[in-house]
Amino acid sequence: MEKEEKKKGTHTDIDVNDAKVYKSNALVLAKYKVNNVLANNILNISLSKIKKDPGAQQASAVLYAAELREILGMEDDSNIYKKLKQISTQIVGNVITIEDVPGEFRTFALITNADYRNQKLEIVFNKEMTPHISALRKSFTKYELSNLLSFSKVSTVRLYEILYKEAYRIKNAKDDFVTVRYGINELRCILGLVDLDAKHISAALSRGATWDDIVEKISTKKDRKYDRFSDFKTHVLNEAQEEIRQKANIRFEYEVEYSRGHKVGSVNFFIYKNNPLAEAKEKAKRAFERVQKAGIGADEIDFDGTIVETYALPGYEEIRGYLLNSGIAADDLLTAASYEQIYHAAQGDINEIKAAIDYSRTVKHIHNLYGWLVEALRTKFYKASPVETEYGAADDADMKEFKKELSSESTKKIVWEKCKEKDNFKDFITACGYSVDELEIMFSPGECADMYYKYVKSLWT
Repeated sequence: MEKEEKKKGTHTDIDVNDAKVYKSNALVLAKYKVNNVLANNILNISLSKIKKDPGAQQASAVLYAAELREILGMEDDSNIYKKLKQISTQIVGNVITIEDVPGEFRTFALITNADYRNQKLEIVFNKEMTPHISALRKSFTKYELSNLLSFSKVSTVRLYEILYKEAYRIKNAKDDFVTVRYGINELRCILGLVDLDAKHISAALSRGATWDDIVEKISTKKDRKYDRFSDFKTHVLNEAQEEIRQKANIRFEYEVEYSRGHKVGSVNFFIYKNNPLAEAKEKAKRAFERVQKAGIGADEIDFDGTIVETYALPGYEEIRGYLLNSGIAADDLLTAASYEQIYHAAQGDINEIKAAIDYSRTVKHIHNLYGWLVEALRTKFYKASPVETEYGAADDADMKEFKKELSSESTKKIVWEKCKEKDNFKDFITACGYSVDELEIMFSPGECADMYYKYVKSLWT
């Protein structure tokens, strides 16, 4: 048994892309506090691992430190064991309030035990939780674990959960969306923005206090997050709206309803189906079409599965042979579209194409040779000799340091982020004719930074 446990501790037996989390609808709408997204992720992973045993009195799950590191992308986190011990302490005793029957609440500890021993974490849920997480047969919602783990904030996870609970209604809706309405104070409590574990709040809950009373009369300012609605809108609703749209199988719009005195009373959500992968693919396709028209390079993308045949523009066979003699895989480079863009970028000058190819052999780590050649031929930077800066010695030294950092694989992404902070970055984007998103789809961070470097250098000549 000990050997088996050690073996399990070195890998994960969860297929994150296939794992499911089942919650009763009452649990989805429950109010509870989780300190951080890591603790919330561990709770959801444990829910995906519990046994669906109808006769079980108390649900539990065992999670191995090694599998959590793998699932949560924490392979380089040397403090994983310390964090798990801290989380074990945090989550035991967290209060959860569930409304089994409209108007009737039950409040109890979410988890009774969380024991960390021998590099494994065993979580034992309160027996009151059993009908909400084990052997569910009706009034429940099934979630993809991968969706729940993809979000960056607990409030976003919780908002996704309560909205996805309604998504099944879309298929029978007259329109392509369904609506759901939440009072603002209940919504704050569902999203974990009120400290329901505070003694004065939990005592009020046990007395049957309303959510409006909890937020407006009983809780103090330190018990609440994003107290001002403008902050709640910016950091909760809007951030969740964008992240869910980018990552999940639903998206939402919302509108605010006001009560007397122009006070926010509730939020109406409009829930749509969503396919972020298809959206990203369509966005990349549009960017690629712009690339084809404008002549800035990108790897050729075949979206419909068809093969684009090469054809003989002037010099095609000659350049093909030149690439092969240079040790470059011409078959991968010279499709119809790619050679045409290279040819036009060189204005039909075959010798210029050869010169750019020669220069490319002196450059280390070209991620996208096709894009690099088109850009080189358009700007002719490969022909430029070193120039003295007219911007002064300080700027010259700054650009030399920039180029030095750009030569390191480990700093290229950092360098590109620095480029975005420069005063002339907007001018660079305007000169490119592409948005930042489109550039990042078409090129690696190092290539984007290199293009910016060449743009700045061109201003000096």
